[in-house]
Amino acid sequence: MVSGGFDQSLAWKNYPVCLDCALALERGKRYLNDFCHFSFYGYDYYIIPKPLLNENTIVYEILKNFQEDTEKIKLTDKYESLMSDAREEIFGTLAEKENSFLCNILIYKEDKRSFKIIRYIEDIFPSRLKQLFDAKNVIESKPYFKDFQVPAFKDQKRIGEKQYKFTFETLRYFFGRYADVYFFDIVGRIFSGKEVSYPFILYEIARKIRDQHNHGIPTKETAFRGLALLAYLDELELFGKHKGGRTMTTLPKSIVIDGSSETKKKADAIFDEFPAFFDTAAKRAVFLEGVLCQKLLGIQHHERGATPFRTKLQGLRLDQKTIQALLPQIQNKLEEYKANYYRDLEQIISASMIEAGDEWIMSKDEISFYFVLGMNLASQFTTKKQDNEGDKK
Repeated sequence: MVSGGFDQSLAWKNYPVCLDCALALERGKRYLNDFCHFSFYGYDYYIIPKPLLNENTIVYEILKNFQEDTEKIKLTDKYESLMSDAREEIFGTLAEKENSFLCNILIYKEDKRSFKIIRYIEDIFPSRLKQLFDAKNVIESKPYFKDFQVPAFKDQKRIGEKQYKFTFETLRYFFGRYADVYFFDIVGRIFSGKEVSYPFILYEIARKIRDQHNHGIPTKETAFRGLALLAYLDELELFGKHKGGRTMTTLPKSIVIDGSSETKKKADAIFDEFPAFFDTAAKRAVFLEGVLCQKLLGIQHHERGATPFRTKLQGLRLDQKTIQALLPQIQNKLEEYKANYYRDLEQIISASMIEAGDEWIMSKDEISFYFVLGMNLASQFTTKKQDNEGDKK
């Protein structure tokens, strides 16, 4: 039964709140729409402030001032975004404040017929936001990302390239619209500091790399974005206790590697830059073999205009046995082309395989990712004695 029937003047009877409360709710809704509303990737979200003390209203002023001075704020060099590349969010500003308030994030989808809550993330301190931006800055400061260019788009049309900046666009790159539920789940976990599944993230990265590889699409952007995403989540310590492989700190005495070689120094520079991802000899071996494979493919393309050795990569469904079998095949092909300029690299790979032992404890996804990452960083291993054709893709 509807109180008041269909008399609009009596419709207030259907809402169990007093007049003052109803007016307060209406003012609150208007404030949210005017000052707390933002959007990304076709979705809208509210940042709902929650002062720790009733008399502390500074957060309301921050939100209001941001929207009123939005153009001035966005033009400053210090402006940073996290949710997307669109310069329209306030998280960077809130991250600079003290923990005198909390933020709740309500992500929703609205049309004329419905208001659907996609994700509600509660109790985020400014200090947590600062951690997210600090991790972002760590990733962007690494030399391999500082010079990394990605496609730039305007109105869904490519207009050139831009310098790579880590935002949740990288997460979206792997978890597109078909996987919205996973995308928003991971976004929530990042804000809340909850553990994220390393194998699951790696699976999605490897899946996209394989798909591009099998369709002849360059994998460089995907490999670099994958590394950036993994490094970001690792920097936030969201992978929990995940550890794989077998770590050894010394080689057998019978194996001597020239530590002064240019190739060794280049390899160590990368390993030192991402210590959490090259913490086992097996990972280092797979990565460097990817480098060596790309050198061969570059030489084949230069000599024959084709890269027939790609068929040996099994659609990038690689495992330990395949990686171990590929090494002598790559070496033999380089010798056939009379272009084996990479014996020092081959020595490091062989030594790393011996150090790794028989049980690598690496999944196919992990092996494939490290291998492709090596292929896409092969240009970092060009030395004065080596043919630059080996770096062409």
